Amino acid sequence: MNMRIFSIVMMCPFLIFAQAGTTDLSFSGDGKAIFCFDTNSIANNSILQNDGKIIITGLKEYNTSFACRVNSDGTIDSSFGNDGIVVIATNLTTEANSLCYSSALQNDGKIILVGNFTSFSGDHNLMVIRLNSNGSPDTNFGVNGKLNLELGSPYDFAYAVKIQTDGKILIGGSFGSVDGGFCLVRLLPTGQMDPSFGTNGMVVTIISPGNESAIKSLDLLSNGKIIALGNRVNNGIQNIVLAQYNEDGSLDSSFGINGKAETIIETGISDDARNIKALPNGNLLIQGIFNLYGAFSEGGNMLVQYTSNGNLDLNFGSNGVVINLGEYSGYGLATQVDGKIIVSGSAAGETIVARYLPNGSYDNTFNDDGKVITSIIDNHISFSSTVLISNDNKIVASGFTDSEDYSLGCVGLIKINLGTLTNEEFISQPLKLYPNPIKGDILNIANLEEAATYRVFNLMGQELAKGKIENNAVYVDSLKAGAYLIEITSGTATNTRHFIKE
Repeated sequence: MNMRIFSIVMMCPFLIFAQAGTTDLSFSGDGKAIFCFDTNSIANNSILQNDGKIIITGLKEYNTSFACRVNSDGTIDSSFGNDGIVVIATNLTTEANSLCYSSALQNDGKIILVGNFTSFSGDHNLMVIRLNSNGSPDTNFGVNGKLNLELGSPYDFAYAVKIQTDGKILIGGSFGSVDGGFCLVRLLPTGQMDPSFGTNGMVVTIISPGNESAIKSLDLLSNGKIIALGNRVNNGIQNIVLAQYNEDGSLDSSFGINGKAETIIETGISDDARNIKALPNGNLLIQGIFNLYGAFSEGGNMLVQYTSNGNLDLNFGSNGVVINLGEYSGYGLATQVDGKIIVSGSAAGETIVARYLPNGSYDNTFNDDGKVITSIIDNHISFSSTVLISNDNKIVASGFTDSEDYSLGCVGLIKINLGTLTNEEFISQPLKLYPNPIKGDILNIANLEEAATYRVFNLMGQELAKGKIENNAVYVDSLKAGAYLIEITSGTATNTRHFIKE
């Protein structure tokens, strides 16, 4: 057993000396990786596994979907699927295409992909796919690993998915078109609709009668509530909408106005909400694009921060809003353990990764001006649509790049150093375990980023359990009553806490 289990503060804190904003040369030789398949492909989501491998999901030729897995060194993982890639085949008698928009990783290593099946008649149904950890279809889920959910409307879309601590699958999207609304569907781990959620497993929230609206991103709060981010369209103008739900799918009346909060950044301007993260202090950070349909010089990346009750956080940016006019369009969002904000996207045909301080201003210690702008291949178009913090505490941005000969659209990745981070910085984070003592089977961990792993030891130093911390919680159902130590690791830094199970 490592001695840090008994001594939380190490004698010599470990430092990463790589300059913040430089590419990680240990990743594919130059910090960049390119994967070209047989047809045009684009990544739209990335997931970090416990072992440091990255699962990338997205669209292939814009009518099918794929999942691939990349090793931590930037090479394709040939043990996954067919030489590293899985193509989601459609049923040619009923499905014209299958489009994956989001994905998530279960605690058992299985992978969930959500999106849409479109029939030859033009109807859109929810697509839910479950793959085993090796990329093969999970034949115990739906029909050969596939669910084609007809919700009762010809225009149903799924854009977001989260796995709850109990293993239930929460899907967000839209129900209907002009008269539709936010749609939440919750499935049991077996794939059946959860009858304890909403009406037979589904909740539809009409944001504004006669106006189209859709959920684009979800997050799960430490108290079990659900926060949904999306847009409402009125006369062609998109506005930002948040909705908060109780565990049973009912709207949380303590949030915003009757559970909903709508924000108009500027009258007559469309804002495209893309990502939401619940922060350790209870605030809600969203990322999107300001002036979606305007000239590029008149729009740009947008960050908006709310307090836990749905009001704008006036201590963030300018009255809760940060807009980088004319600089770039942001598509991916991640947060560091120290509260800094990472956004990835597109800047005039190149990939951009930007870092902000917790107050919304650029972090000038990151590549001098807070931004890294580069092409995956020199003089080729590229952009990033998804970003995460790796196990070795570095940024991995994934998206699209032209192939070397411009003949194909490929999946492109770039890995960037975060800069100096000490164990002391991580240890100083106000981690909180609750409930402690534990009377049930779930240990919740507050004030912790997603990219973290854990090991549980008894007081004799024997390791009893390990894994990735999902949704700020750890299952301890296998533990008997007694006292334990939990070692939490984020990047290179480790923190140890004591807990009791009754």
